[in-house]
Amino acid sequence: MMRGPEETDAEVLAEYLVGELKAPAGDLLEKMREKINALEYDSVLGDDTKSRIHSIVLSQALKEIYGSQKNLETRFVQGGTLLKTSPGHRNEVKKYLAKITPNLGKKTLIITEEIYSGESVSRLLEILKSLGIQADVAAFSMVDLDDGVVEKEVREKFLKQGVDLFIPDKSSTFMLPEQFGLLSRGRSKRGYAVKDMEPSHRPFIQFAHTAAFALSHKLAGEYMKKDRKNNLEKPEA
Repeated sequence: MMRGPEETDAEVLAEYLVGELKAPAGDLLEKMREKINALEYDSVLGDDTKSRIHSIVLSQALKEIYGSQKNLETRFVQGGTLLKTSPGHRNEVKKYLAKITPNLGKKTLIITEEIYSGESVSRLLEILKSLGIQADVAAFSMVDLDDGVVEKEVREKFLKQGVDLFIPDKSSTFMLPEQFGLLSRGRSKRGYAVKDMEPSHRPFIQFAHTAAFALSHKLAGEYMKKDRKNNLEKPEA
């Protein structure tokens, strides 16, 4: 079946925008290399306000790197401003996470698109801690208008909670448009975001997912190639 011009445009745009995540995602994998190779994470918890595609790119790369060594679960939670402003939403998130605690394991990696003050993620970390789950945070970008002061404060705050924060040197502040699967920003009352999809958005979402899986495969391949090279270059004991 031949595609119409709208579908072709959607595919090109999806590949371009998702491709912009390659540099920051690759940078994050490098920064987490020691923990990844130690199989430290049991799961990935994607912030499902705006960063589902970001989470797919990173989590699928991690799954491929882990391979048969360990099963890595991926789950999504509705994070964002609501965690900071709505006690009701925090309660719903806690109930949801309590139900899926066995899937999260002892330690999870929170993936989010962007960090401003770190308050919303801190609330999520507090909930996880109350459930006996350790966590680290991987953010694709950090908004810091105060010349590194905010980042330092957030890092110190997280470290006090036993949490490592990973931010790429090559940050991406690309905001994926609504048609790429931006989920409802309203309170879902379920702890996880609910898809708010218009029929016209479906091709964009499908192409974005396809591009995300392709990128994750490429990132995993590059990561493991570097691992093999490093092992070959190690001096014999």
